[in-house]
Amino acid sequence: MSVIITGGQSFADVAALVALDPAYGPAIAANSNMGVNDITGKKFYITIPDNWLKPEYAGKNITLSDVTGG
Repeated sequence: MSVIITGGQSFADVAALVALDPAYGPAIAANSNMGVNDITGKKFYITIPDNWLKPEYAGKNITLSDVTGG
């Protein structure tokens, strides 16, 4: 599992940035027990299975504001 700290991104944004497929957004939300709750504009700590992530992000703790420059 990798730890992702969002910087205001939605689950769709998170998936587009770090997941193997942008369509993983709903699965990331469900895995985080967030269902369809909107996290846009909020800072959240979520975990994502490493096999869902692009290789460069697997097994790491990532702060998305560092990745996106935001």
